[in-house]
Amino acid sequence: MLVRKIEELSDMLIRYDYTANLSRGNWAWEFARRNPDLRDDAFAVLPQLETGTACCDIRLLKLREQDHTAEAWGLLYFPDPDQSALSTDVFWSDQTFPRKIAVHVRDRGPGEIDEIFEKGTRLCRIVHLTDAAGREHFLVKGAHCSIQIR
Repeated sequence: MLVRKIEELSDMLIRYDYTANLSRGNWAWEFARRNPDLRDDAFAVLPQLETGTACCDIRLLKLREQDHTAEAWGLLYFPDPDQSALSTDVFWSDQTFPRKIAVHVRDRGPGEIDEIFEKGTRLCRIVHLTDAAGREHFLVKGAHCSIQIR
């Protein structure tokens, strides 16, 4: 009996091993996605997203309309609550997660090399979301980490 309990505990620890280095936002998603009320709201209406792909396999998302129910949960839209923070794209609202990095972007000059872009697209998965108000948000996801930029 004791051996079986130890094996069950070991299996549970392995299942949650991915949480060891999660960011605050990713931890928040791990808790939120287990909330039955959030799950009900998330599955009630599918997000109105246009999708596409840009250069370097950057995933493009565009919200057609504001999702007030998701915003009540602090999200821009509902990602799939069956997916972990590492396997889905969670975009938090500015009010919920004000510590996002804000950037100003400009076009590169002729022949100018953007080392951050070059390394970022090589090492990370990038998702670009345009919200219903036209604001741009990015998720830059690497091995066991992510950062949200606006």
